[in-house]
Parts: sequence; structure tokens; C-alpha cells
Amino acid sequence: MLSGNIMALVVDGNLLVWGDAQDNHVAVDQVGLSASQVRVGQFDGTTNGGLGSVVLDGVTGNVVVSLDDGNDTLAVGSPDGSMRVRGNLVVHTKSNSGIWGDPFTELDNQLFLANVQIDGNLSVAGPFRWIGLGAQADTSVAAYQDLPIDTIIRGNFTARTGLLSSVAMTAACVDGSVTVTGGHACNVSINGGSVVGGNFTLAADGAAGANIYEALIGGRVNVHGGNEGGGVTADLATIRGDADLRFNEGEVAIDLCVADIGGDLRINPGRGPSHITLGFIEEMNEAGPLIGGGLYINTAASVLDQVELLCTGVRGDVVLVDGDGPYEAQIEDCTFGSNLLFRKSAGYGGLAITMAWVNQNAIIHQDCADLDVSLSSVTVAGDLMLKGRGTTDTNLWNLEYTDVYGALRACTGGRDSEIMQTFSDVSVGGNATFINHSPYGSVVTSEFDVKGDGRIVNRHAGHLYLDLNGTIDRNLLMQLGCRGGWISTEALDVSGDLRLLSSGQWEGEIALGGTVKGSLLGRLGGQDAYLDMTRCCIAGDARLRLAYRTAVNARLGMEELGGNLTVASVGASDDTIDMGGLAAAGAIMLRTGRGADDVRTDGAGVGWGTWIDTGDGDDAVACCADLLLAGAAVRTGAGKDTVTCAARDWDGGGGMVRGFGTLAVNVGDGDDEIIVNILDEVADPIALSNLLFAGGRGRDSMRWTQPNGGGFGGDTPEGPSFWGIEEMIAEPVVP
Repeated sequence: MLSGNIMALVVDGNLLVWGDAQDNHVAVDQVGLSASQVRVGQFDGTTNGGLGSVVLDGVTGNVVVSLDDGNDTLAVGSPDGSMRVRGNLVVHTKSNSGIWGDPFTELDNQLFLANVQIDGNLSVAGPFRWIGLGAQADTSVAAYQDLPIDTIIRGNFTARTGLLSSVAMTAACVDGSVTVTGGHACNVSINGGSVVGGNFTLAADGAAGANIYEALIGGRVNVHGGNEGGGVTADLATIRGDADLRFNEGEVAIDLCVADIGGDLRINPGRGPSHITLGFIEEMNEAGPLIGGGLYINTAASVLDQVELLCTGVRGDVVLVDGDGPYEAQIEDCTFGSNLLFRKSAGYGGLAITMAWVNQNAIIHQDCADLDVSLSSVTVAGDLMLKGRGTTDTNLWNLEYTDVYGALRACTGGRDSEIMQTFSDVSVGGNATFINHSPYGSVVTSEFDVKGDGRIVNRHAGHLYLDLNGTIDRNLLMQLGCRGGWISTEALDVSGDLRLLSSGQWEGEIALGGTVKGSLLGRLGGQDAYLDMTRCCIAGDARLRLAYRTAVNARLGMEELGGNLTVASVGASDDTIDMGGLAAAGAIMLRTGRGADDVRTDGAGVGWGTWIDTGDGDDAVACCADLLLAGAAVRTGAGKDTVTCAARDWDGGGGMVRGFGTLAVNVGDGDDEIIVNILDEVADPIALSNLLFAGGRGRDSMRWTQPNGGGFGGDTPEGPSFWGIEEMIAEPVVP
């Protein structure tokens, strides 16, 4: 027994050491002693009752050190020699009540372990400011390389500390688990080649910080912070189990540089500003974290959250979820072995993914007011879904140099929001579907390659802008219900059919350009729309039904049409339909509704004839063609109609005959005028086989003109064989 402020004795092989309310500085070691002897003495020059130290024999079990109030220091082991505790090591102390209740008072209780082997558990309780395991526990990070293990705990290490505390393991080994519970603030560092065979758990009521550097954790890592934030860093670290990093409030920083995690990594920084970084990029070949399970990051802060995944490999799912605060996420040079899910429920922010591989599906879902999403050089082996239902502001979706082996589905937009989607050099192995719910939206594609079907649907009666350029290997459907907008397909290549359905174009424009290797089916409704197909090539048939409530303005002079052109304009307004320049291998079949319609076929080339049927109204039909060998038929309804039919040599060359086969004109009631022009621009004649005319009630007139003079109505032709005409009939029909 030591007299004074320290007492020590051996009971049943256990060493018991007590301190008093003063500042106790105690050293326990075995330097130069036998295996069952222990020295208890001074530490750092402080004496105990006037005696320097005392050696106790028969210590074969536990070592229990109990220190009272005061700023106490305990050193177990020594840098000069090793010590072995054959049982458990138990250390506890307490602070004066005045200090215990003050979270801003720095306590000075300290515990040092060096060159110690504990066969059992290490248990520490009390407001320790510092707990160091290992002779080099206070060594700088630069000197951590190749440190020998000098402190070993065969069981578990448990520390329940006070308000402000730091725990450091340097070149130390704990075969079991490490559990540290702190008060106001607690920091734990495991480094210098340290090994924890079991789980590592850190929990604090306030700030919690953990640093794992050049260390191995054989089990799980659990870090739970309170209301003051904290952080976790890991570099050159291996965690063979799961890692769960969770905080309540406060500023949180997570930095995992080069770390291998065998299981799942879950990060929840709580409500507070957070900065989460996994990996770093100095050069493109830098290795970042490798996560053997899934990665789950759930931020719910009302202030800025930042997430960076750099050179990170994840074998399982990656789930990023954010709450109502501003948010920025960057994913670069990462590989995900399973699915990627990103969801932001409110607020605003951005997501940028660059040079990433997703082995299964990727889902990006946002319900927030404003989100900027960018994917560049991304490969998705499964499906890619972009889902945005933000209610206000602008949401941007930008994809470039991206390969999707499965299907692409973009379902975006919400009330009072604007969605802008840009796809440049994007390849889709399956179907591509775009569904817009916003009143203002746009889809712009270039170098867009879809191996399956393409589908574009606008479900909101608002404005939509489509600029589609790329390749669709199967069919393309565009279904639009909008009050205004533009559709442009300047360089679109569709291997299958193109279906265009529109019910609400107000002051909009549809300009179709490119190639359709199948057929075109268009059912267009609404009002005030302009349709331009002059830069379009269609290998099959083209069928259009125009049901606008106001005037139809359509230019249908396609560069190439392999089949028939069928147009039905069923409205009662004044339609303008221009088929000038059309090169059709099949026939033209056009029917308009009531109204003063203007129909033209200037310069058209048609292989199987032309049928034009206009409804009631003062119609003007100009059936002027370069190649109409099968003839033409024109029928008008009631009204003052003007029908002009002309044939000409379109190229000015020699020896080619251009013109009509049989021309049949049937006019309805009203004062109608029929004009037939034969324009001879070469030496060879231009043939017209038959002219059939039937008039209705009213004063109808027919005029025949040709270059060498003469006419139909005042002058008599030179004969029925003149200009190759076999028969002329002008017979008004009287009911």
C-alpha cells in the first residue's frame, strides 16, 4: 500500500489502485519485473505520499484503477519495456461537479497505454480528455508508415468518456470490438497500422469525429453524432463489414479517400450543412474507395449539402436521397455494380455524373423546384429513367456521350415548371420514351441513336419545343397536346413508321425533315398550326388527317415519297395546302372541308395520279405538275371555284414528254372557272390524252390555252388530234 493520495493492493490476484480528489498522476508498468509483478509509481515527476514507486507481487488477474476528482493522468506500460495484463484492465475517474456540468471547460484527465498486452478487455469510464493506445499515439501522420504493433488487447475496448475527449489508437491491436461513447464532443483516431478485429462504434451527444488512417477494421463501423455535427475521414483503410455514419444536426464532413469497405456504406448527415467526399482525383488513374455492398447517402438538410463521389467503386446499389435544402452532387470516374437511384424531394440543386459505369439500372427522380442534371460519358447497362415532377422554376436535363444498353424513359415536368432536356451523342439499346407534364418543355436531340421504338408524349396543354435529330431503328410516336410549340426533325432517320398525333397546336409549327423508311401517319388537331414536310423523305405511304379549328397551313412537297399521299382536312376554315415539289411514286388523294381552300401541286411529280376533292366554299385549285402520267381528277363543291391545270417540261431538256394522262374536272354549284394550260418549252409536244369536264348549276367557263395561240371558248382547235388530244368534252351538268 502507498501512503498519501494513491493506494494500491493485490486481492485474489487482481491489482486495485485508488486515487483521491486531488490531481493524481500514476504510472503502472513491469519494466525489469517478473510476469506476476507490477510497479505502481509516479508519472511525470509527481510522487505518491513521498514514495517514488512500489512493486506488488502476485498480480495474475485484472488491473483496476479508480481515480477520483481532479485532473488525473494514468500511464499503463512504458516505452522502455513491455507489460502484460493477464485479465481485464478497468480504468475510471470522475470530475469535480463544477467542471462536469460545463461543456466548454477543457478537462485534463489522460490515459496512456504503451507496450501493453491485455489478455482480457479494456474498459475506461470518466471524463478523459485524452486516451492513447500505443507508444506512438501522439505521432504525427507523416510518421505513421511501418510502425510496429506495440499495444494489444485480446478482448474488447470500451470507453465511456465525458464532455470533451479524444481517443487515439496508433500501432495498436484490439482483437475484439472498440466502443467509444462521448459527451459534448468526442474524436477517435485509429491509425498507424492499427487493427480492430471486431466492430468500431463511436457515439456522442454532441460532435463526433472519427479518423481511420492506415488501419484495419474487421467488423462494422458505426459513427453516430449528436446535435453538433462532426465528421469521418478514412484513407488507406480497410473495413470488412458495413459502415454506418449518422448524425443529427450541425455541420458534418465525410471524407473517405482510399478505403475498402466490405459491406454497405450508409451516410446520414442529418439536418445541417454537410460535405461528403468519397475518393479524390489527382490523376485519372487514382484509386478511390471500393465498397463491397451498397452505398446509401441520405441528406435532409435545410442548408447546403455537397456530395462528391470520385473514383469510387460500388458493387451493390447506390442510393442518394436529399430532402428540402440546396444540394450539389458530383459523380466522376465511378463504377457501380448494381443500380443507381437519385432522389431529391424539395428545394433545388444539381447532379453531375461524368465518366461513370452503372451495371444495372439508373433512376434519377426529383420533385424539387429547380434541379440541374447533367450526364456526360456515362454508361448504363440497364434502363435509365429520368423522372422529374418539380412544381416551379426550371429543371434542366443534359445528356451527352452516354450509352444506355436498355431503355430510356424521361417522365418530367409538373405544375408551373419548365423542363429543358438535351441529348447529344446518346445511344439507347431499347426504347426511348419522353413524357412531359410541364406547361413549358423542350426536348433537343442530336446524334441520338435508339435501337428500339421512340415515343414522345406531351400531357400538358402548354408549350413544347421538340428538335429531334438522330436515328430511330424502329418506330417513332409523337403525341402532343399543347397550346403552342415547335417540332423540328431536321436530320431524323426513322427505320420504321412515324406517327404524329397532335390535338392542341396553338400558334405552333411542325417541320418534319429527315428520312422515314416506313410510313407516316399524322392526326393533327387544335388550331393555328403550320405543317412543313418539304425536307422529308418517306419510303412508304403518308396519311394526314388535319382537324384544326382554324385555317390549315401545310406544305407537303416532300423530297421523296415512295407510296401514296393521303390528306384529309376536315375543318371548316380556309385551308392552304401546298404540295409543290412533291416527288411521289404513288398517288395523291386530298380532301378538304368547307371554307375557301387554296390547293397547289406546283412542280409535283406523281406516278399514279392525283385526286383532289374540295368542299364547299370559294376554292382555288392549281393542279400543276411535271409528271402526272396517270392523270388527275378534281372535284369541287358549292362556291365560286377556280381550277387551274397545267403541264410543262420541268427540266428544259429535249425529247422528254411531260404532261397529264386523263384530266377530269367536276365542279359544283356556283360560277366556276376552269383553266387548262399546256406550256411548250421544247420542240417536242406535250401530250394530254383526255379532258373530261362536268359543271354544276351556275355560269361555268372553261379556257384552253397553248403557246401557239388559240383557246377553248372563242377559238376552235385545229382538230381533235391537235397536241395529241384524242377527245375533248365540256359538258355542263344540269340537274
